[in-house]
Amino acid sequence: MTDVLGPEHPAIAQTLYRLADIYYKRWKEFEQAESLFQRAIAIYEKAQLLDHPELAQILTTYANLLTYLNRKTDAAEVLARVKAIRAKHADN
Repeated sequence: MTDVLGPEHPAIAQTLYRLADIYYKRWKEFEQAESLFQRAIAIYEKAQLLDHPELAQILTTYANLLTYLNRKTDAAEVLARVKAIRAKHADN
């Protein structure tokens, strides 16, 4: 029997992240990329994985997209969240 991952599983979020990264970096389809980043982030939030290192990775790349789109205030907010996650893990 094969286990099936539901749409809210963090592994799905990682797949969405990788796809978002392709839309952003390779295909330059920024609107689609942003939507996928947001979906991946929402999965981690719903799973209460708010300080997970993988979430920090997703947020970092999302902040890069926001910076590229000249949405520097939004990017700074996202990067502040990344910094908090990484600081929490640095103490461990």
